[in-house]
This record gives sequence, C-alpha cells and structure tokens, in this order.
Amino acid sequence: MVMPQSTLESLLFFLILSLVASYIVNLKYSSKLKIQK
Repeated sequence: MVMPQSTLESLLFFLILSLVASYIVNLKYSSKLKIQK
C-alpha cells in the first residue's frame, strides 16, 4: 500500500531537488556571464 505521507515526502524531496538544481544552474550562468565580461 502507498502511504500518503511517503508520497508527500517524495513530492517535497522532488520540489527541493528542483529548486537546488535551478539555483545551481543560475549560479553557473551568472559565473559564465561574469567570465565573458
């Protein structure tokens, strides 16, 4: 049986993971722009 709590935890984990990934991508893009300048 799939517990709703585990589903919520997995959803939270996925949300945090996507936020961290976007943050890292933004850092890389900003560093690339700084290097180009």
